[in-house]
Amino acid sequence: MKKIIFLFLPVFVFIMTLFSCSEDEVVLTNSNCYISSFTLGTIKRTLHTTSSTGEDSTYVAVYSGSYYAMNIDQNSLTISNSDSLPKESHVNSILITVAGEGDVFYKEADNPAASWYPYSTTDSVNFSKPLVFLVMSTDGTASKEYTVKVNVHQQEGNEFSWNKVGDTDALEDMKETRAFVFGDKLCVIGRVGEAVCLAETGSNDGRNWNRRRTIGCEDGDLETLRILGGVLYMSTSDGVLLKSTDGLNWNECGSGIRKLLAVDDKSLYALVRGEMCRSVDGQTWVAEELDDDVQRLPLRDIASVCYRQENGNGRVMLIGNREPESFPTDRSAFVWGKTLVPSVLDSKSWVYYIVAPDNKYVCPQLENLVLLRYNNALIALGGASLDGTAHETLDAFYVSSDNGITWQADAVLTPPSSLKGASGSVSAVVDEEQYIWLLCGRQVWKGRLNVLGFEQ
Repeated sequence: MKKIIFLFLPVFVFIMTLFSCSEDEVVLTNSNCYISSFTLGTIKRTLHTTSSTGEDSTYVAVYSGSYYAMNIDQNSLTISNSDSLPKESHVNSILITVAGEGDVFYKEADNPAASWYPYSTTDSVNFSKPLVFLVMSTDGTASKEYTVKVNVHQQEGNEFSWNKVGDTDALEDMKETRAFVFGDKLCVIGRVGEAVCLAETGSNDGRNWNRRRTIGCEDGDLETLRILGGVLYMSTSDGVLLKSTDGLNWNECGSGIRKLLAVDDKSLYALVRGEMCRSVDGQTWVAEELDDDVQRLPLRDIASVCYRQENGNGRVMLIGNREPESFPTDRSAFVWGKTLVPSVLDSKSWVYYIVAPDNKYVCPQLENLVLLRYNNALIALGGASLDGTAHETLDAFYVSSDNGITWQADAVLTPPSSLKGASGSVSAVVDEEQYIWLLCGRQVWKGRLNVLGFEQ
């Protein structure tokens, strides 16, 4: 049990001149007072589990609080953990280790009637409310008060939370939709009859949309829409490359290409004269090296993404399908990748990801495939499967944590259950705050893995 200091905090004052000392003796005093480190000890946490019979139960586990650094600000005299403790951590009884200089006492903050307690390495502390830690110099001439707060997450980090933002007429009749973030706007481009329209909303809105008809991309192949250097590109069915700086007005910038396939942070990639080629301006194209037959390149339901890996190298991923009429034996989407070494432009060829016979987790053949990079993994999603039977629209998010080799229906990253089998056009995009925007028909959904929203 903690020892309560009765009535008031004792002040330790050392007498400079003692009756027992001679006139030649000098007594040194120490007016230093500070906390140099603050470490949490073992912490209990309640965890939930489900039995084999489906019954929910809980149990208590322990973990080391030292993994969650307590940051000390000597200017504001505050101490807290920027990386919050996991949800349902027991913070009402934690042993702590405080290092520094001076005598340490603590009490509940913002409570005038609270009693002071002496700090001890053997007495647990209740951090369910902010505390004040008083450090007094050993000679009693100086003191400092630190406000201490232990932060605890109110959500499980590995849970994904969806929020239906609303329904909008701006998206209801749009087909072949593609979503993208452009500046401070969330955009969806799609076909409405013979026209191509662009619907826009604020990147933090999603409720108020403005839809306008585009000019110059009526023949655009919308699934080829890509962004490079703040400019939008897409190819057309007759081999023209288009570009736009606003998504509304499109102009020709190249010709002679069959299909725009992907972009990285410097180049466009397209099928040109039967070869995979690269261009920085859409006019001059240089042939790329493929490690397999060019016939394995997907030319429908294509999607691509470019991202940076932990080792500093970039990677471009391309997925899509081949025409079932020409390739009736295909049973999965086709996956290609290219590694980008910063110091060498042409160091790596495009690699076709051969599906091993024992690989049960292939990228499914979905209509209108969408490819996202999220939480250091790839997500493939889309409409129903090409055969019309294997998959329904948005039946799952297929996640690859090995850069495109295997794809599994994820148990955490899941679409809203109400969208399974929906008939509307599907598109999705990830914004700068790591929200996934999912648009299906006229419905607008926004979701995020909780841990990606935690303040660090």
